[in-house]
Amino acid sequence: MKEVTLHLITQDNQPYGSVRKCCEKCGAMTEEGMTFTSDHQVYENPPTDGPKYVRCQDVN
Repeated sequence: MKEVTLHLITQDNQPYGSVRKCCEKCGAMTEEGMTFTSDHQVYENPPTDGPKYVRCQDVN
């Protein structure tokens, strides 16, 4: 099964009107096709159904 890297992108600690453009954990810039969540709970406990999600901080 293919692994899918999961990134965390939220508006936490961002000034009003700004848009976060990179992952809070690894710093990767957002790009088309990137798999991300804005929910800390989902990031800490990725879904087990569907593809195998791997948090970006766990990727070597």
